[in-house]
Amino acid sequence: MKFHLTVVGKTLASVVASLFVTFPAVATTYTGGGFTVSIQEADGHLSYIGCDVKERCVHIPFVSSYHRGNYLWERKNYTYSMTTEGDHGQYRLKVFDPKNRLLLSQMMTPIEQTHPDYVKELVNNSYCSFIVTNRVNSKVNIRQGPGLKHDVILQLKRGDGVRAVSRQGDWVKIVALFDGFPPNETYTPFIGWVNNRYINGCSEDQFEMWR
Repeated sequence: MKFHLTVVGKTLASVVASLFVTFPAVATTYTGGGFTVSIQEADGHLSYIGCDVKERCVHIPFVSSYHRGNYLWERKNYTYSMTTEGDHGQYRLKVFDPKNRLLLSQMMTPIEQTHPDYVKELVNNSYCSFIVTNRVNSKVNIRQGPGLKHDVILQLKRGDGVRAVSRQGDWVKIVALFDGFPPNETYTPFIGWVNNRYINGCSEDQFEMWR
């Protein structure tokens, strides 16, 4: 299986769960038909972002319901759902408009975040970088595009690892997040932009590469 950053690096997601619901451990990215959806669980919270092939992303901060592995989010009277389908960890992404008309029904297949082909291509075509900030508990805004006019789609904290590919003006393009240390890193495909003041290269020779 061959993965390409132009397809799989489209997204990551963020949704906060109800206090009365126990969610399974989730850290999976799904792709299909040019769309990418990632769902991640950490500290009792879920996260969701869905993107299309043009890197237009929808960020929904709160999950509306969860039942037996099926998720539903609502944003501006639009409904987004991920329901289990098939025997290979697949989901079906459905999007409904405010009049409950079906706009999208797409089978989504999980991306193996440690698949050797994906990891090899990611490492060969991006730079290990990390988020920096002078304030210990502050968070850095990651935006949909290179500029303050673009929506915030994720917030990262100091020390969070990312894979970055290029710089445009004062903004650096991210194509994945990573967690852990060699040889046990896990990667999550994600497209976003961060101001260059908040990112540095991982190694000493690349430390100032985004400045």
